[in-house]
Parts: sequence; C-alpha cells; structure tokens
Amino acid sequence: MIALVAKCFVLPGKEEEFKALAAPLIEASNLEDGCLSYGLFRAKDGAHLAFVERWRDAAALEAHNNSPHFTSIVPRFAALVSKPGEVEFYEEF
Repeated sequence: MIALVAKCFVLPGKEEEFKALAAPLIEASNLEDGCLSYGLFRAKDGAHLAFVERWRDAAALEAHNNSPHFTSIVPRFAALVSKPGEVEFYEEF
C-alpha cells in the first residue's frame, strides 16, 4: 500500500472555490480501481489543505496521475494557491 499527503497552500478566501473544484476529482478518484481512500482535509492550524490518499500499489497511483479527471482538474488549482504544493509519500510498514 502507498499513502501520500499532498499539501496545498490555498490563497486566503479561496478555500471554498478550491473545495468545489476538488469535489469531482475526489469523487472520481474514489471510484478508481486501486484507490483505498482519497479525501481533502484542512490542517488543524488552518495553514493549508491536504489531499490524503491511499493506493493499493504504485501502478494504481500512476494510473490515477494519468487519469482524465486528474490531468484536467489538478492544473486548475494553480490559480488558487500561493506556492507549489508539497507531496510526501509513505509505504505501509
């Protein structure tokens, strides 16, 4: 299993717009073969949002990254963030 946390530094006042744009991505991603969970979370201190994802294996994650919903929606987040995101990957231990 692979898990990842993708931090998104959303501009102040743009959180709801970001959430609305993310909604179809979250819905479609959760239906993908190999997706164990996929959701959007707010940091407890409110400093950023994060996609928290769990995938069966690297092939499932790669397929997700090449999916039409990912490639059409993710680039649109650029207008809503203050800086590039940070992604951390984890393997089941």
